[in-house]
Order: sequence, then C-alpha cells, then structure tokens
Amino acid sequence: MKLSMKAGGQLIELEGRQMWMGLASEVPIGGGDTQLFRLRPQLLGRILALVVDRQTAERFELCDMRVCRNSQFLSSDPIPLAMFATDVEGFPNMGELKFHDEKYGELLDLEACPVGCDVEFDVQNVSDKPTLFRGAIIWLVLDAPARER
Repeated sequence: MKLSMKAGGQLIELEGRQMWMGLASEVPIGGGDTQLFRLRPQLLGRILALVVDRQTAERFELCDMRVCRNSQFLSSDPIPLAMFATDVEGFPNMGELKFHDEKYGELLDLEACPVGCDVEFDVQNVSDKPTLFRGAIIWLVLDAPARER
C-alpha cells in the first residue's frame, strides 16, 4: 500500500500495509476514571488513525498518546475522542468492521515506532456512567523508510 500525506509542508510517501490493533477495556471504566492502554507492536510502523465508535467517543477524552515514551501532544490538555469518532456497524466485532463513509478519522502524523517500543493511550471517562472502552488503531507497517518527493 502506498500512502501520501503532507507533513511539514512536504509531501511524504509511506509504503506498507495496514493492520489493526484493538483497544478495549475488560471491565467498564468508572465515571471520572482513567485507563492506560499499552501496545507493543512487533513490526516497525506508525499509527495512521485512531478509530472509536461515536457512542464510546462521546464519553471519553484522550489525555495523552505516547510513542516510545514520547508524548505526541503539544500541550497537556486532553482531546475529546469525538475528534476520532467513526460511524461503524458491527463494532466491537473487529472481524466485521464496516465503515459507513469509509473514513477512519483524520490521518495522524506521528513518529515511527520501532519494534520493542510501546505505544500508549491514556483515556478518561468524562461521563458519570461506567463505560466499556472500544476502539482501535490502524497501524501502517513500514516496509521501506519514508521518502520525500
């Protein structure tokens, strides 16, 4: 798969294949509580998108997103997960995801993650109801280094 995206005013070409990684809480996250999701991808790559169904997104904020311990946030202010909301059928059955508009949210321009490094997502339930968190990331496996055009 080839993907072109703008970064720093330049067109960057990325080559690789897309893979999914799930983010799901085993028990409901209480109102006001936070949950840290830690993933350790086994292939060099980068996060293309964070995908959360609208119902979940309305109740959560993203407090931080880290790649290899490096925050990908410019400030410490949380981001409403509604920014990443997607209309999905069959969610959370990852094998049957169907997107209404074939849009996975905005493409993210995050640093690449080498094998053995953690990717972390820290979310907070901003509602007053305990809620299961259901989401996923789309991972771009980097077959070749990014190159500028």
